[in-house]
Amino acid sequence: MSYKQTFLRQFPNTLFATLEDTAGLAQYLKNRSFLNKGETISNVTIPGAGNMNVVIRIETNQRSFILKQSRPWVEKYPSIEAPIDRIQTEAEYYAATQSSAFLKSHSPEILLFDIDSYIIIMEDLGTVEDFTKIYNVGYELPEKDIISLTKYLIELHQFKPATYPSNQDMRVLNHAHIFDIPFRANNGIDLNEIQDGLSELATPITTDSTLRSIVGSFGDRYLSAGSTLLHGDYYPGSWMQADQFYVLDPEFSFLGPAEFDLGVCLAHLTIADQKQELVQLFLESYKTKLSFDEQHIKTFAGIEILRRLLGVAQLPLDYSLDHKKALIEISRSWILGTA
Repeated sequence: MSYKQTFLRQFPNTLFATLEDTAGLAQYLKNRSFLNKGETISNVTIPGAGNMNVVIRIETNQRSFILKQSRPWVEKYPSIEAPIDRIQTEAEYYAATQSSAFLKSHSPEILLFDIDSYIIIMEDLGTVEDFTKIYNVGYELPEKDIISLTKYLIELHQFKPATYPSNQDMRVLNHAHIFDIPFRANNGIDLNEIQDGLSELATPITTDSTLRSIVGSFGDRYLSAGSTLLHGDYYPGSWMQADQFYVLDPEFSFLGPAEFDLGVCLAHLTIADQKQELVQLFLESYKTKLSFDEQHIKTFAGIEILRRLLGVAQLPLDYSLDHKKALIEISRSWILGTA
């Protein structure tokens, strides 16, 4: 049975959005009274590579917009099950942060939310570029971008929604891929298929009981209730540059420890070999407004680096084995608190 058949059997009378089904997309939009009088679809494309969800750009004879649909699996890795209602958490995030002028200005406008079809239709930001280019060897992130990244987190972490979903199912999924699977020996991931020799670099990590115990305790902290609104996946694939800086894909958002967002960001600045002065600017600028536990940030950062090197969610890295070994050693020292 195909994934489409599986989806439609489980969710009958629901659109299964694809590039090829222009007629189905048009009928769906008409049924929701979304299209204007005389408006017709002229082009359907993929705006960029997505991991979790289906993302489609729809151009009409009057405008363009983005349609995003979640399914009960990870779109990039359909063998991995994922909570289909994650699209609701994303909608909640955008709805909640509308009351902050700053956060609203760095988010796309939501034009339609259809929980029955697990679809969000949002503003098309136009020609956008994510920040995964920072992984290119020699690329230096401009200082203005570091300031934007920091200011967004400051505003987000100070924002206090009246209520917010626990997003526990998505956290359980994320927990497995951040705090568990990469640290297990014989976890089914053939790292040598990714890069010859990478499996051997994982052995000192998966056999270190002290390190694994620390990772486990921080995993528990990740799953526990908190009070700070987090983006939950604050890495270069979620940062966008169009006419200004935007932050997308908050389906992992939840109330938790601020150090998690900070640690994830620090991890990716470190993976991308950004200058130490820029990394310090990120942390020191945040510290002028909000406090944090520096060791907790380093621990979360070390865990994030290791899961990106040794787990399923690989990054577009053209790094030598020695380069990755150096990152693994930095991560290990951060987690163990020896650096």
